[in-house]
Amino acid sequence: RKQSRIDSNVDTIVGINKYRLDHEDPIETLEIDNTVVRITGVMDETETVTNFVALMASRNLHPDSLLAFTRRTVTDHDFLTSFGISMEPDFFPEKGRYFSVYTLRQDNTITTEIENFPGYPQGISGTAMMADLKAQAQRFGTEVRQGRIEKVDFSKRPFVCKDDHGNEIEAETVIIATGASARWLGIESEKRLYGQGVSACATCDGYFYKGMDVAVVGGGDTACEEANYLSTLCNKVYLIHRRNELRASKAMQQRVLSNPKIEMVWDSTTEEICGDDLDGVTGANLKNVKTGETRHIDIAGFFVAIGHSPNTAFLEGQVELDEQGYIRVANPSSATNVPGVFAAGDVCDPNYRQAIVAAGKGCVAAMDVERFLQNN
Repeated sequence: RKQSRIDSNVDTIVGINKYRLDHEDPIETLEIDNTVVRITGVMDETETVTNFVALMASRNLHPDSLLAFTRRTVTDHDFLTSFGISMEPDFFPEKGRYFSVYTLRQDNTITTEIENFPGYPQGISGTAMMADLKAQAQRFGTEVRQGRIEKVDFSKRPFVCKDDHGNEIEAETVIIATGASARWLGIESEKRLYGQGVSACATCDGYFYKGMDVAVVGGGDTACEEANYLSTLCNKVYLIHRRNELRASKAMQQRVLSNPKIEMVWDSTTEEICGDDLDGVTGANLKNVKTGETRHIDIAGFFVAIGHSPNTAFLEGQVELDEQGYIRVANPSSATNVPGVFAAGDVCDPNYRQAIVAAGKGCVAAMDVERFLQNN
């Protein structure tokens, strides 16, 4: 709504609490929800924001009432995200710059419990964590939209992103944070027991199986790393591989083969993961691909480590990808080969795949965007 004291100078965008000031005169007072906030002296936009936020805080006004001051249009960010990278609130008002961010979420996290994210000493469910990240971002003016980006055009600015509802959003900059999806075996019991003993991340979920017997499926470096990690927590680790030799590096193979807590199950595939909704995973039925013999193992956890696929199919021909489909960025920055397009998190990182790393990279991308817009 129009503010009576400065209505001739303000464009109001409903629901975002964001204002654009086009005049050079100092602002002395603002009326917000019938509360007059006084700003004294001649200030530039950074000082205005900083002092205004301080005044708001001193009056114990709710953060939803915060207004952002800048002499340029600020709705020029477009985030594509899968695990809350875009929720990283980099542009806090005390930094002197306040951006309203349009967020298009591609997928909600399916992580059941998170134990290793700073700030949650008792752990937190993925769903609850996403709710916290969303609420924090919305405090500072983020507009959250639900949808799946199906097509982008990065050939010229403003860039165009089209979602599955047919909406087209123009943006001066784009941060791509669509993540990477774990590859699965494709058996019914795997899907049914996901989150109840079936996992694709030993680092995330291994602690839940301390002192228990677990299984890891795979033969590459990732599978070997997961098996070695789990051996530090679990009573026994079965490493199931469909061939008679590992694909991992020689050093990694040596670690696994010399670990007394890891039992190799060669030439085998998983026919079924046993368990139910009450008890979770209780075992697995394996089949030897050479002899046809079947074997049952008693386990409490089943970890799939056969790789990840970055969610970049919709970006083909738009940004440079590596041989595996991950976005190439100019490390240590988040810049892609297209000026104004940035990437963060698992979509450009095949190595770490941790929420805290992705969140940090989201902050890097946000800062890169701000600098890009200042110079362009």
